[in-house]
Amino acid sequence: MKKLILTAIVAGTMVCGSMFATGKTLSTVSTAFAAETADEAPGMRGAMADRFFERMTRVLDLTETQQNEVQAIRERNKPAIQAASEKLRKGRAELRQVIQTHPFDEAAVRNLAEKQSELRVELTMAFARMANEIHAILTPEQRELAEKLMPKRF
Repeated sequence: MKKLILTAIVAGTMVCGSMFATGKTLSTVSTAFAAETADEAPGMRGAMADRFFERMTRVLDLTETQQNEVQAIRERNKPAIQAASEKLRKGRAELRQVIQTHPFDEAAVRNLAEKQSELRVELTMAFARMANEIHAILTPEQRELAEKLMPKRF
């Protein structure tokens, strides 16, 4: 059961992806989104993550202490998630460029794709660590509710 709960929390944090990496507010994101393309508006991810955690707070009825702990956990994990997300973004751009190069360099594409894969593992691990930390502060009742509400993606 514990594994299932952890899986649910990891799934929820992965759904957020690196959404909270920038930590911008919804109004900041709305303004940024209007001015930038989707590829250049990482703040949107932050707003979506904020909404996810706000919903989690409300639905799981987190105490003020738990809310503060969740915020501290998010802040503690933010640098690793931001770094991995930025590396992934840069790697995608580099991969696109190499794919369009003529003649096609299969070794270069494979090398970059493997690096992207490693970065995804790094990002997944960062989210898994964060989910595990959050899981640890929940009461048994909150864990049970989280298990019922979270999508079964893993």
